[in-house]
Amino acid sequence: MNETATIVDVTAEDFEQQVLEESRQRPVVTDFWAAWCGPCQSLMPVLERLAEEYAGAFRLARVNTDEQQQLAADWGVRGLPTVKVFRHGEVVEEFTGAQPESAIRPLIDNHLPRASDATVEQAEAERAAGRPEEALALLRPVAEAEPDNTRLQLLLIELLADTGRADEAEAAIDGLPVNLASDPRVERLRARVTLARIAGEGPGEATIERRLAEDGDDLEARYRRGARAALAGDHETALADFLHILQRDRTFAEDGGRKGLLAVFELLGNEGELVNRYRSRLFAALH
Repeated sequence: MNETATIVDVTAEDFEQQVLEESRQRPVVTDFWAAWCGPCQSLMPVLERLAEEYAGAFRLARVNTDEQQQLAADWGVRGLPTVKVFRHGEVVEEFTGAQPESAIRPLIDNHLPRASDATVEQAEAERAAGRPEEALALLRPVAEAEPDNTRLQLLLIELLADTGRADEAEAAIDGLPVNLASDPRVERLRARVTLARIAGEGPGEATIERRLAEDGDDLEARYRRGARAALAGDHETALADFLHILQRDRTFAEDGGRKGLLAVFELLGNEGELVNRYRSRLFAALH
């Protein structure tokens, strides 16, 4: 199989450059396959034909899993063929098994460069600068015009949560396509909205800190502070507050301590030293 800029064979040594970095410019459809796999042999020509038809709008990256076993394991490949669509350095779509062309086209089309990309990047910059309201004002009209743009819709939900519009964010999540229902990004958004709802209620920061200074077992104050800390990126404070609530009163806010811990775990991708440490403490508190 000849390599072109549109179709490339990828190894562990050049995966970051050929897939992750390239996906910042255009979608990279990555096909994990093997020579002995019958469905792989029927899917590959479909992907190659689409790559040629789209004339460079996306890249097809082929990973021979017999030769790149560790690379396949690193990306969680459990069956063949597995296809993962990368955009902006992360997996945005995936499927396992041979699929018809009619099912593959939308997965590519959803992530092709659009005129709205510049607005999305500007909104992301505003958000990073601590101006979520300005970011939301920029993004909302574009999101309404492009309801099928997954990247844009997910960012809109994040901004709705950031600005305390939990009900609107939840409605937007419920309106996402069915194929995104179990997407890890959507699960993280649900957790973010849960925390945003908690954070948006109750007294202001100064009152909460005063109440905790007077009474460290003020569970409502800890509940609000924990949610606000999680949204601000202070995950350890959030986890400590929710664990404290769990240990003191399982009935508070309908098991709010445990639910808060799980929401923060979700924000953190359910992995890492902090998650492992507090998951052990959660287990100990429950048992």
